[in-house]
Amino acid sequence: MKSFTHEQKTKLSQEEYVAITGLMDRKTRPWRIVLALMLGLAGLFWAYTFILGILLLATVALVLFAPRLLPGTAAEKYRNTAYLRHEITYHVSGQNLAVTGPELHCQFGWENLRVWREREDWLILSPMALPYLYLSVRLLKDAGVYDDVLALARQHGVEFGAPKSKIVKEQIA
Repeated sequence: MKSFTHEQKTKLSQEEYVAITGLMDRKTRPWRIVLALMLGLAGLFWAYTFILGILLLATVALVLFAPRLLPGTAAEKYRNTAYLRHEITYHVSGQNLAVTGPELHCQFGWENLRVWREREDWLILSPMALPYLYLSVRLLKDAGVYDDVLALARQHGVEFGAPKSKIVKEQIA
């Protein structure tokens, strides 16, 4: 693997942050909500499924309105994490990763990477007990370092959502 270095300056809005880190993918979320809404309404017409219909409709209401109100949601994390609301510089190289912002500077080796994933055209690198790196896939590809960064992520971390058998095999190796 060739030696490389790449920097991205990013200031995420709350909506972008929620789309990247929220529970549901932005592409499938509307379909899931519509399906649950239809099943909930259909459940109201039969006595045996009436309670299930009410539960589904309540879940839809919770999904639609609660993210802004409930603690522990991506929107609340964004509001409570000061450095996320400022422009942050993410640095990746063949040797290390770094996150720099106002009153924030973290530099760490790739061996600290635990989990990574690609979502909404972002590569998210999650080192242990350190700030996440949110890297634009488009900018990585434009700089010609996407394959190198992804190879290092695969080498040192586990892809989010990977089957448990894959995770255990990689931890043993």
